[in-house]
Order: sequence, then structure tokens, then C-alpha cells
Amino acid sequence: AKEKKPVNKKLFIILGAALLALIIIIAVAVVIANVIKQKKEIEAKTIKFKEDYISVTYEGYNSMGTVKVQINRDEFQKDAYKAMGYGKNSKSDKAAEEYLELIYGIDFQIDKTNVSNGDKVTVKVVADKEVMDDVDVILKDVEFEFTVEGLVDVTMYDPFNDIEIVLSGFDGDVYFDWNYTGSYLALDDYSFSCNDRYYHSIGDTVTLTIDEDDVEYLLDNYDVMVTVTEKTYTIDKANKYITSIDEIDEDTLDSMKDDAEDEIEDEYDGLFYSGTVDSYEYLGMYMFDEIDGDDNYAYLVYEGIVSFDEDEIDPVTVYMAVKFTDLTDKIDGTQSYYSYPAFVYNTEYVDGTYEYIYGFLSERDLFEAICEDYDSEDYTFELTEDLTDYSQYDEDVEDEETEEDSEEVFEEEE
Repeated sequence: AKEKKPVNKKLFIILGAALLALIIIIAVAVVIANVIKQKKEIEAKTIKFKEDYISVTYEGYNSMGTVKVQINRDEFQKDAYKAMGYGKNSKSDKAAEEYLELIYGIDFQIDKTNVSNGDKVTVKVVADKEVMDDVDVILKDVEFEFTVEGLVDVTMYDPFNDIEIVLSGFDGDVYFDWNYTGSYLALDDYSFSCNDRYYHSIGDTVTLTIDEDDVEYLLDNYDVMVTVTEKTYTIDKANKYITSIDEIDEDTLDSMKDDAEDEIEDEYDGLFYSGTVDSYEYLGMYMFDEIDGDDNYAYLVYEGIVSFDEDEIDPVTVYMAVKFTDLTDKIDGTQSYYSYPAFVYNTEYVDGTYEYIYGFLSERDLFEAICEDYDSEDYTFELTEDLTDYSQYDEDVEDEETEEDSEEVFEEEE
């Protein structure tokens, strides 16, 4: 019998290793092939979004512009159809439907608002994952940077800087008004309106508003951007009545003197009157202020010389007064009074003649005639230092007479 040759174990090991290597190579090849296939499939349905696919425009005005982004559908459609598995120029309704769905699933995020020319703006393309899965397309978020240009330059304008507020009237009855002093011909006083003009008290507020049509007109025709469309004002002052002679300023007193002297001259300018006021001199002022009211009265007192046509009648000294009412400290810093002062009318005959004067022959008579119209319980009274307070003099005289009467009674009793 032939002897069996011993098995070559080394050969089996080599063959086994080779077979294993072959299996591994085949497995790796299969994996690589699958990976390549998957990669190709992914690449096939991936849209590499390009800047050409979007159109960026800038609208509005410099420093207040807006950025608008839209998809260039014609540019984007070919690559989108290809990624969705259709031909570039497919006429399929389904392709069109999926394309629209794809477009509506794409959003644009802009990193700035109220842009100016020269600003750098980042536009981020953001895909809706559910939509992408539905149309079986891969679209990764991507960013593009653009430079803003072409915005119209505008002039920023606050019209209330050119509003002059005009207040008039007394507390509780203040009237609110305004003047537009700006240079834009498209605007005037009537371009503004307020919620309430009348019967205001100090502390009240009033809101002034510019008309929206005028705002648009300025922008469209003048490239002027109105930055403030309404403003609220507080009533912080009102007219007030003057209560003391010291409060009357020099300019107002001079004006009162001019008016008073016109009244005196008019009074003596009668056609059938033979007396002539040759001269007159301002002596001072009486003032009455109502205690529980708003009325005030000022009397400018003059001493004059009146002569007559007949030479045998000597010139006469005359005391005259002109009455002023409603003396007011106005909101604008000026003072005023009722425009029509009144001469204190009185006629007296010159002793032993048929001639008469307009006024009073004594200062005291003038004083008493004026004061009799004012009750001391209702009015305060003051006068300038060059005039005499005859009411005080009367009290002194009455006191002296009372003392004399008492002495006479005492002597009689003795």
C-alpha cells in the first residue's frame, strides 16, 4: 500500500487567508460602491444654491431703506428640476407643482433693517426641512453678502421745530393757537390740527398733529421725511390782571400817558368851547383792584392850565383824570389795557363867569368823585406818592373834630 502524503497545513492557511482577503476586498468594494452610489444620489438631489438664484433690491430712502429678496425662478428652475429627478425642461405638471412647493419652502433672513447706502447686508437662505423631504431635495442653508445702493437721499425734518405756540386769555379761558414759521411752502397753519383749543387752565395739555396727506406730499415731492407727526404741549402760563401800580412797566405807563393826553386834548377841542388847555402835567395815578374779582381800574391824574378867549378871565388851574381798565400782564411778556380810555367827565363854572372847565377845580374834588364809585370792602386802593390820599385826611379831620367837640362838651359841663 502506498503511504499517504502528509497534508500541507501551510498551504491551507495561505489559501484561507487569500480567500478571506478576497471576501474582505469584495465587501469593501461593495461598501465603497454603495457609498459612491449614495453620494451620487445625494449629489444628484442636492441643490447648490448660487447667488444668481436670488434677486436683491433696495427700496425706500437712505437710512430708512428696506431690502427685498426674490428667487429668480427661471435661473433656479433648471437645477431644481434636475435635483427633483425631472428633466431640465420638463413640462410635467407634477414637476411644476413640486417646484412651487420647493420655492414656498425657501425663506430669506436679512440681518438689517432701516438700511443706508453702503451698508453690508447678509442674506441667509433657509430651507424648510419638511418641504425638502417632501420633494426629496437637499438644500443647505447658505449666506450671501450684498452692498446696499440706490436708496434716495432724504432730508429728515421735525416740523414742530418750526411751530410757534400762541397762547391768549386768562387761566381757565386760555386759547391755544399756533403759527407755522418753516420754509416749506407745502405746509401752513392749516397743515396742523389739535384736539382742543379752548378754555384751558394752567397744567392742561394739548396735542398738535400734522396732517398725514402733507407728510406724504413732502416725501413724494420734496424728498423730506417727517420724523415727528405729533407733539404734546403743556399750558404753562396765562394772562393775569395787574394788581399794583408797581407792576406797570415803563413802556405801558408811557403808552397810557399818550392815550390820556390825547383824551384831554380831545375833550378841550370842542367847536363851541372857548376854553383852551394851555398846558398839563402828569401828577400820578390812582389804582383800584377788585378783591374777589378780576377787575382793575387805573386813573391817570393831571394838573392843567385852562385859559379863555376873554382877556379879563384869568387862567384857571384844573385837575383832570383819564380812566383805564383791564390792565393785563400778557403771556407774551407785554402788557395791555382796554383800548378806549375814558376822560373822567365833569364841568364846573369859573367863579363869577359863565365860562366853565372840563375837570375839577381842586384835586380833592377829583379824588372824592372817583373814590365814591369804589367800596373799600370790595376794592383795594393805592396811589402814587405825589398824590394825596384825601380819605386818610378825612379820617384825621374827623378825629380832630371829634376831639374839639369833646373839649367843648367838657368845658360846658364845667
